[in-house]
Amino acid sequence: MKKLVFFALILTVFTALSAFSAQTMVTKYTWIWPRFGWEISVELTFNQDSVNAYQTKARPAKNNLNFYYGHFIKNDPAVKMLAEKLQAINKQLGGDNNLLAELAITFLQMLPYNSDEVGPNKVAVCDYPFITLQRGSGTCLDKAILGVALFRELRFGTAMLYFPKVPLPGGGSDEHVALGIAANDRNYFGGFTYVELSKFSPIGQVPKVKGAGYLEEDPEAVNDQHNRQNAADLDQVLVLLKSAGKKYQL
Repeated sequence: MKKLVFFALILTVFTALSAFSAQTMVTKYTWIWPRFGWEISVELTFNQDSVNAYQTKARPAKNNLNFYYGHFIKNDPAVKMLAEKLQAINKQLGGDNNLLAELAITFLQMLPYNSDEVGPNKVAVCDYPFITLQRGSGTCLDKAILGVALFRELRFGTAMLYFPKVPLPGGGSDEHVALGIAANDRNYFGGFTYVELSKFSPIGQVPKVKGAGYLEEDPEAVNDQHNRQNAADLDQVLVLLKSAGKKYQL
């Protein structure tokens, strides 16, 4: 098994009106990838009319989770733009499919976490990837929806890993959502390997259910036995939005 590579990035998100039109906004994402020591930038352009349309777009009833969450990842022009930009960067780097997957995940992980929308007394409402990208932040649910849409666009096998009841330290429980990608190993969740998006964590490293049950990053999960136990402790999982495609090589 290839050693998992740790990434440390600094992400800056900047949104401004375009000089060409008051109806156009440009969101620029800039981060440092220490693996190469390079600054990487991606710019996406958003039309204000499209932003308004997505903000008021109807949502289906939440009767079937696959149908409900699948509604958010269909034909998103911002996701297509992002995939094209990342593929172009990967080509400039001379990268393979593995590097492309890592590049996409570093972007998703370092997109700022929007903690204002989460909490034990709040109902999780996901945004369309278009809005998450334009705003430049998101919850674990927003980022997982964006991740599934992005990895589908990049032609990787992917899924959304939905944990409905992760116990909280003070009692009660809360939901958690992560990204699943197809890989050659550590496929503990319905054939997909775990990718944490709410903060930095290596591909395939499963967080530990700690104490009262809350998730905590586990440095020992680089050891496969610890990682497998962590996956077993996260026993309540729904694997949603599954699609086949390329595999990441661990």
